[in-house]
Parts: sequence; C-alpha cells; structure tokens
Amino acid sequence: MGSTISSSTFRSYIRESIEINGIKQEAVTENSVSNVTDYNHRILTLSAASTSTIVTYGSSNLAGQIDKDAVQYIKVTNLDDETSLRLVINMITDAPAAAGSFHVELKPLKSHLISTKSAAIVAAGGNFAAYNTVSTIQAVTPAGKDVDIELFYIVS
Repeated sequence: MGSTISSSTFRSYIRESIEINGIKQEAVTENSVSNVTDYNHRILTLSAASTSTIVTYGSSNLAGQIDKDAVQYIKVTNLDDETSLRLVINMITDAPAAAGSFHVELKPLKSHLISTKSAAIVAAGGNFAAYNTVSTIQAVTPAGKDVDIELFYIVS
C-alpha cells in the first residue's frame, strides 16, 4: 500500500517588535521547510528532581528516535509560569570522552529552538576543531515541582 500522506511546507515566524518614544522597529524572520511529512507536537509532564530524555537522535524515525539527518526544527517550551528547568544537549564523537554537553536555562514560559544536528563545545582559550553530532536532548527539573513542557519537531 502506498502512502496517502502528501508532503507539506512548514513555516515558523519570529516577530521582533519594539516601540520607543513613538518610533516603532520591527523585524520578521521566516523559517520554511519543504517536503515535510513527519511532525510531532506533545505536552509532557516532567517529574520533579529528574532528568528526562525528551529527544533521541538516531538513524531513522523508529523506536522513539528522530532521524538525525532529516530533523529540521525542534522547539522546547517551558509551560510552567514559575519554575525554570535546564536543557542539556549531549553530543557524540569518534572520541566519546571528548563529546561533552552544553546546558541552557529554560526560564518559565520561554522557548529554545534547535535547527541542526551539529554542535561543538570549545573550552575557554581553546580552538574550534569540528562539529559533533547531537545525540540526545534532556530536561532537568528542580526538586519539589513537576514541570510541563511543549515539544514540537519537524522532520523532512
């Protein structure tokens, strides 16, 4: 049986607007991804004092993984109006000890966008050598409170 899913174009817009002393400034950026047939939009409740793997990059969209070569857009939004959480982007390399991770505070009601499978960590005073591949994205919640997040991603 052939697929009955028609590909579509995904569009995301970022609108930046400010008015100071009656002078308005505005910029709009559009991100467009064509040939999309796979997306996921979920609300997740993350348990207090836990580390949850919310995205796993893999070689295909099977077994709960996202195809690392086809992922185009990931947005994680903290839906809690009081509590920050920590996003951890883990990387893999040919030398696992050098892989590392970077951490981002996701404040209440804020979002973090990821549009690539490639990242690098460069220590202070170090030199950039090459990009590594993201392996997982995790969310770390503080003690005492569950945190809801929104996860949205596009694969083409």
